[in-house]
Amino acid sequence: MSDSNVIVNNSVSFNDYLKSRFANGKSFSYYYKSEESDQRAIAVSCALELIRAQISSGSGYQLDTQLKELSTFADQIQDALKVNNQ
Repeated sequence: MSDSNVIVNNSVSFNDYLKSRFANGKSFSYYYKSEESDQRAIAVSCALELIRAQISSGSGYQLDTQLKELSTFADQIQDALKVNNQ
């Protein structure tokens, strides 16, 4: 499977979803203010961006192999973004 004909035009990058912003002495981000289903969609979007970067690097990553791990990657991203309230 070749992705040489795939063109992605995003108006918002995953960095925009995760980046913290500050207003009135408080920090917030789109991710943390979103519903759980939207957070999952953001994590999947981030995972897809990482897969795209791996495939584009020419390091021998195979698209079909990486896509099989998409859910695992998204789970790991969501776990990493959990706030530790302890």
